[in-house]
Formats: sequence, structure tokens, C-alpha cells
Amino acid sequence: MQAVRQDVASTGSKALPKDIDGGKAGDKVLITTNNWKAKLDLTRARPWFQYDGTVFEPAAERRDLRARAIAHIQERNPEIFSQARGSYDGSANFCEQPHVLSVASRPSNLIEILLQDSIMDLGPVRRYPNVFESKTPINVTLTKVAHIQLRDLGPFVMRKQNISAQGLNTLTLMSILLKMGPMMNQHVANNRCVYNRGDARNLGRGLEVWRGFYQSPRPGWGALWINVDLTAGVMYKAGALAGFLLDYLNEHNLNALYNLTPERRREINRYIKGIDITAKHLPHQRPQQFKRLDEKTPSTFVFEHGGADISVAEYYQQKYRQTVNPNLPLVDIGRKRMWPLELCEIRPGQLLKKTVKLSPEQVNTVLGFATQRPEKRLELLIKGINTVLNYGSDYIVNSGIDVITQGEEAPAPNPNARILRAPHLHYGNNQKMQPVDGKWNMLKKRYSSGARMHIWLVLVLDPRWYNNNAARALAFAGEMLEVCGAVGMDVRPCSLVELIKTDNLQQDMGAACGRAIRNARAKNIQSNKIDLIICILPANSQPIKTEIKRFGDILQGIATQVVIGSKLKDAGSNPSNQYCNNLALKINAKLGGTNWMSAHDAVPFFVRRATMIIGIDTSHGDPSSGSQPSVAAFVSSVDHPCSVYVGQCGLQSSRQEVVDPQVLTGMVVNALNKYKAYHVNVLKNQGVGPPQQILVYRDGVAESQFQEVIDVEYQAIKAGFAKCNIRDDHYRVTFIAVGKKHHLRMFPKSKESNDGKTGNCRSGTVVDTQASPISTHYLNSHCVVNPWWNDFYLLSHAGLLGTSRPAHYSVLVNDIAMSLDDLQAVSFALCHLFTRSTRTVSIPAPIYHADLIAARLRYHILNDELFNPDHTHNGNPTLTSEQLLLPWQQAWKPIHATLQERMYWM
Repeated sequence: MQAVRQDVASTGSKALPKDIDGGKAGDKVLITTNNWKAKLDLTRARPWFQYDGTVFEPAAERRDLRARAIAHIQERNPEIFSQARGSYDGSANFCEQPHVLSVASRPSNLIEILLQDSIMDLGPVRRYPNVFESKTPINVTLTKVAHIQLRDLGPFVMRKQNISAQGLNTLTLMSILLKMGPMMNQHVANNRCVYNRGDARNLGRGLEVWRGFYQSPRPGWGALWINVDLTAGVMYKAGALAGFLLDYLNEHNLNALYNLTPERRREINRYIKGIDITAKHLPHQRPQQFKRLDEKTPSTFVFEHGGADISVAEYYQQKYRQTVNPNLPLVDIGRKRMWPLELCEIRPGQLLKKTVKLSPEQVNTVLGFATQRPEKRLELLIKGINTVLNYGSDYIVNSGIDVITQGEEAPAPNPNARILRAPHLHYGNNQKMQPVDGKWNMLKKRYSSGARMHIWLVLVLDPRWYNNNAARALAFAGEMLEVCGAVGMDVRPCSLVELIKTDNLQQDMGAACGRAIRNARAKNIQSNKIDLIICILPANSQPIKTEIKRFGDILQGIATQVVIGSKLKDAGSNPSNQYCNNLALKINAKLGGTNWMSAHDAVPFFVRRATMIIGIDTSHGDPSSGSQPSVAAFVSSVDHPCSVYVGQCGLQSSRQEVVDPQVLTGMVVNALNKYKAYHVNVLKNQGVGPPQQILVYRDGVAESQFQEVIDVEYQAIKAGFAKCNIRDDHYRVTFIAVGKKHHLRMFPKSKESNDGKTGNCRSGTVVDTQASPISTHYLNSHCVVNPWWNDFYLLSHAGLLGTSRPAHYSVLVNDIAMSLDDLQAVSFALCHLFTRSTRTVSIPAPIYHADLIAARLRYHILNDELFNPDHTHNGNPTLTSEQLLLPWQQAWKPIHATLQERMYWM
């Protein structure tokens, strides 16, 4: 397989990856995916013009009404537009077929329309009020930026060249065409998703969740696909604003809205600021944005009108013959305008703001609503295609696109999927076993290498455990002693069990450690080093956990394990024993042990040459986190079977996905030093050389970022080797991007492909090029992977709930020249090596490790005030990215030196 680092974004290149033969290992099975084939009829596929920078004067913010306004404009201007309607995404992109235009009516690159008539007929006023004031002329300016032909995708789909700029424009056009029909049928559309309220579910607090359908055109080998998937959108409930607020406050009487405290008003304002509201007394008024709930009421807000002072209540009685509640707060809609609360209504179909967080109960309801078994998911997709997405609309049909929605090809079957063989795993005492359907157990097995746990203590911070003189905690400590000993750890009896308060937590933990060491010495354990602190916490105690992790991981260099007290049953019961066994998996890895390894004969790649496997991820704060920095996380293997990892992390500018090259180069240098130190100090291999095979798994990058990742991160890795004086010809790198946020799903179509329990495809199911050798016909009409670079989908884990999502692997660089069979075997084996789970995981273990490290930002920042959304630095537009990052860097503390060579994050 040829390296793709030059081809992946070099428009027009005719070089092909060498390995288009696909993988061969495993047993072939029949499955289908949620992809519907789109055929292009070039006799109807006429060229298009794309216009950008659509300008409305006056401005209109609602996408759906902007789109309907464009449709109205086309109907009212036949001298410019014909009856074949153009397509508009509601934002900046408008596409129309130029052969139906009267070119003489406008300049060649510009359409400018002054529409002076009213567009009150955009829809029923109650559901779709007018965007514009009826007396205001509408000036719409469209500027041509591209000429599009659907045939532009041909060279890419037929593997003659990488996708061109024209091909990307064609995909943009198709995305617009796909949602035009649903938008004109008054469905709510947002980006690539279309939502329908048909079976909405109440979430409480003024919210409900709607069923949605994601759709995206995806080029495959020799075919074009429409990827359709289920999604869910959380919406503000439409209707009276007063009723919405009562629901939000969990109240039933309007009196609850009288005399709201300033704190309550601020809370409400943050929750709904910016949503569109209308007024009952102004049926033709365009929607206004909610700014805030004012402290004044219709009876207390007085203004001058007609030369005299008048209250809002009196004004509405005189002008509109409306008697308004004098005690309800007024609604500020900006520009010194107020509406009485009881006359305000929330416009339907408004998605929840990204800055609003759902409660845990609401999240569970959304997940329950969105989670569907594979057969039910496919049924809902087919129903949505036939009732909501409307692939028979004239927007699609007139463009020469035929989406196959009926028959055996809907969705198209995939007869060449394969199920890979699970690797054998090695345990202690030369025990060897092979997982079945993505799971196995530890019964009568010992760890490959057990860690030492001589001085350890149990601290109880759950008030429900404070009675019975710590009897339950003592029983738990005894059970952990038994479980850890049975799996081969070098463990001694617990040195201390204490009940402590959280008032002076870190001070009390330090004192407890001192008592534990004294108790250990009394039992002839001569050590000044605490091996482990187990803390039993109440549920929902993240601030306490943060303090514990800061004490252990950052300040003292002591491994800590948090336990939720409610999950522990009485000692000796089976559920408790299973829970303790799961804890032992984490503890052994944290303390330097190895739970199990992949057998060398299962993955020959590991034994060909000295190998290092790297996992890289970056995490970003949620939309409400202001300027919170991103965290770049890096893990690297140090042992020969690639089961033991060391981790690093660092800060970079907020929302920056690609790792800073200088930071990454430093991480690689450190990883190489740790690799050598582990071989010398632990494996006693004094003559160890640097690794010769570097396999990098990169999480979280979109396809549009592939070239940047190659240009920056791949080169930074090579720079790290150069800094260690390792020549290019002494090592090779293969770089793989692993995607999780895609929408491809697999559905079994035979008994052999079905796991028999959840209805999902079996663990190890893989879909790749499925092509014949290049010497014959290499195109396959059922192939859903990328036409240009090597990629594959691997469903590594066994399903539990809903429809399992495979991971998407894209090979960006392949200096090692690994075959797809090797890549798939190694990736599948690594999904068995996440050592705190006796089930396969959905992504390779090094990526999982990097994910966990990247999520630990709060433990490293010792200034909690920085996490306050109201902090002066958060979102301050006057500060540069460097200035915004500086206070976080000043508050950052690294992992304690004693833990840096261990898997502390487990």
C-alpha cells in the first residue's frame, strides 16, 4: 500500500494507492449499511451556478424562512428565474441552473433583486410568521462563485484522481438539494439534519426531543451513496412563554412568576436568551429575539406617551383592548421595546442552544429515545425516507439524481463484509485464551504480571457508610485483599481504614497516609511509600474526586482509586465480587502491572521489528466553557507486546484540533526516552535500540483536516526522532486517523453476521475496498469506502444497547507498507488490550488511553476560578489566544514524577 500523504489532498493527482485489493482474512458474511445508492442521469444532470454571500437587506436570521423567501422570490421573478427552482441552504449557498435564466436581465456574476411587494404568503401566520415587515422592500444580492456539474464527481468515484474543488462543490450542492424538499414541507432543518415532531418526547423544563434524520452524500468506489441515519434534536417547546417558564420552574401557578429573585431571572435569561418569540397582539410582526426577563411589570413600568405618563398595562388596554396581568414580568426584546409576558409565544422548531446543559435525567431520556435496536433503526430510516426526506422532490429529480429507495437494493446489501478472527490473549502461568464474540472472563486466570500493593488504605467519604464503626469498609478491604491476591498481585492486608470528612480533605488524606505507614511498619512492612489510596465516595461527587486526584496524581505521586459507595454491595455477594474484580483490573494497571497481552502468533506484526504504538487525541471544552483551552494527549507503548503505555498531555489554544508541532515533537522525544528507560530498568535489556516501526492512531480529526494533520503532526513526529539522532532510514511510520463521529451503521443480513442477542453485527465485522485486483475490474457497486485513500470500517466491540457504531480507519501515511490485512489485524488486536475491560472496545486501546488523559484537565488546573463562565478571561474578545491561554498555563501542574512512567489514568 502506497503512502497517501501526498495524494490525499493533491487535487488532480493521478497516482493511486497500490493496495486496492482489500483485505482477505476472515469469513465473508452478508450485511447491509445505512447507505442508499444515488444514480446520476447525465441527460438530466444539467450544470449549475453556485452563488455565495447571500445578503438580505434588512437582515433575516431564520434559515427556514430565508429559504422560503428565496423560493418566493423565484416565483415572483420569472424574467430572471424559470419554473425550475434553484436550491438554497438558508445560509450562504444558493444554486441554480443557468440555462433557464434570462442572462440579459442581470450582470453575469451578480443577481440583485429589489422585491417591494409583501411576502405575507410565506405560510400560515400562526406557524410561520413573516420574516420581514410588510412595508419594507427586500434587497437580495447573490454573487456567483462557481460553476458546478454533477459529472465533476466522476473522476473521483472512478479513482482517476483525488476529489477536486469542483467535486467538493458538487457535494455541497447535493447536500442542499437533499434538504430542500423537507424544508419546503415545513420540516425543521439544521445543517445536514431534518427534524420531525411526529413522535416527540417530553423532557421537562420546557424541552422536548424530536426524531431527526441525518443525510449526507458519500462517494464510494464506482458509486455515489446517500448516508442516512437517525439523530435526535432537543427543542424548546412551542407555545405560551408563560407556560414554558412554569414548566422550566416545575410550577403550576402563575403566582410562581411574580417577584422572581434576580438569581432566578439570570438563570432564566441564560436558558432562553436569543430564542425567537412572537406576540399574540401582533400577528403580522416578524419574530423577535428574547433578550431578558425584566424586573419591571406592566404596572410598574411607566413611559411617556402622548404627552403623559402611562403604564404598560394602561397602554395595552387603550391600544389593543388587552387586559394584561399587572404582576408578571415584562419581556425585553431589545431597542427599548417590552412585551407583556402573557402575550409572548415561542416559535416552533427551535433547537436548544449549545450553551445549555441537560440534566442527567434529561440526558437519559434523550438516550432512551435515540437508542434503537438495529432492526428498529432500519425500519425508522426507511419510514423517514418515504415520509420525511422526500427523495422524489423536483429539486432532486430535476437535477438528474435518482435515489433508489425501493427493492432489494434499498439499502444496498454488502456481500463482501468479513468477520476477523479474534487474537489469542496471554495471561500469567502461560495461560492462553481466545475471546468469543468480543468478550471473555477472568475466571481462574492470573494477570500476566501482578503489581505490588503492600501499603494501601481505604478512606470513606460517603456519609451513608459512617455508621457501624466502619464495619462495611473493613469487609470491603478484606474482599479486595482476596480478589487482588487471587489474580496474582503481590498484596498485603490493608494498612488503614478510616472515615474522614471533606472539610480539609487533602490535609486529612496526608495525615491518614502517615498513620498507614506507621501501621505497616508495626506489621514489619518497611517502606515509606504508599502504594494506593482507595476512596469511597457518594454518588455525584465530582468536586471531591477532583480534590482526591489532585492530591494523589499531582501533588503527592500516590495512585488513587475512587469507588462509588452505592455500587458496593455487602461483602461476599456475587455483584460485590464482580465489582471488586473490575477494580482490580484498574488498580493493577495503575500500579505498573500487566493484566494480559496479545499473543505474538496472533499478530505477527508485533514481532517483526521493535514496535512503538502511539495514540493521540485532543479534547475541547463544551460550548459553554468560554476560552477553556484544548488538551493534547499522547500515549506511547514501552514494552514489546505493546500492552504498557506512558502518557503525556499539554495545553493549547481553545478549539485547536491539530497538536502544536513543538509540543508534539517534545512528546515524541520524551516517549523515546521512556521507551529506552523501560527496557533498561524494567526489562533489563541494556542493549535496546530505538523502535523501528511506529504505528500512530490519531483520534478526532475530520476528513477536511487530514492534509493538515499530515503536514503538521506527521512531520512533528519525524522531527522528534531527528532530535534523538535517529536517522529516517532506521524507522518507518504508519499514521491512521480513527473516526467515531460518523453515521455509517452495519446491519446483519444473515444468521452468520448476527450476534444473536442484540441484533447487531458480530464483533470483528470489517468493511473495506472489497475490490478485485487492479489487473481486472476493480470497481464494486457495493463498496461504501472512500474511492481514493485506503480506509475501512471495523466493528470491534460486541453490542450492548441500540445499534453499534463501527470505527472508521483512514490510512494517511503508510511508510511501513502494511497490508490492509495487517492493519486490520493489529487494530482489532489492540481493541482487546484496553486492560480495564474484559470486552473488546470500539477503538484501539492507545486511543482510548489518550481520550482518558485528555479528559483530566480539571485535575491539572489548581485554580478553580478559571472554570467559572463569568471569569474575566473567558470569551474576552479583546484578548489574543496567547493571552487567553496564559492564566491556564500558570495554573497548570503536571503529573507527579513518580507516576509519569505508570498508567495513572486507568
